[in-house]
Amino acid sequence: MSFIQFVAPLIGGYWFLLTCNYTKFIVKEDSGYHLFFKSSMAAVIFLIVANVMVFIVNFFIDETIFNLFKATSELIPRGFDFTSILAMFIGFAFGYLLNYFSYSANRELTRAAEDRGKYLFLMVQEAFEKSVMIEVTLNSGKVYIGSPLSEIPFESEYLRMIPYFSGYREKETKKLIVSNAYAEEIESILNGDAQKSLQKFRVIILTNEIVSARLFYPEIFQKLSDNK
Repeated sequence: MSFIQFVAPLIGGYWFLLTCNYTKFIVKEDSGYHLFFKSSMAAVIFLIVANVMVFIVNFFIDETIFNLFKATSELIPRGFDFTSILAMFIGFAFGYLLNYFSYSANRELTRAAEDRGKYLFLMVQEAFEKSVMIEVTLNSGKVYIGSPLSEIPFESEYLRMIPYFSGYREKETKKLIVSNAYAEEIESILNGDAQKSLQKFRVIILTNEIVSARLFYPEIFQKLSDNK
């Protein structure tokens, strides 16, 4: 097989990895040679499938259909052959077929996050979906409590949120001290027309600066504070 004949199946393998829900959330974090290796493996599989399909057509299908295949192959640019082009199109279609019949995007996204230890990602997704606040503690001891602005991308290095409260943790006891509250002002903005004014409260946090995170329920926090 010439190099140019391998290019078409390789493109099909790469496209499959990027479109199939089972693989697309993971391969985005792969380094270049890992992605090339996985694309090549997928290309080999699609080439085998394409060769089997061509063999079946040649062996079992009548001469009229065989001639149609032969005529179609004459339209392919020089340097490629019908099998390599067929393998590429199998790669284009196979990911979508698997998604339709087997792989739910949400389920595979959760699986990929758990496999890669993206627990902050899962927590932010849950907080956003349930409209629950999240409490994040930074390595400086600073604490922000608020709502994520959006679902963070799987590979994101940043968390955007609107803090309703901020504070810090005591160095020795690690007790949470809430020193600033913005809830009333934020609520007044939400009840008005100035939705864009919320942006002035947003904070952008590097995820590698986050020491701990948890879902924050004000009523539970208040009960725990009253019992101390």
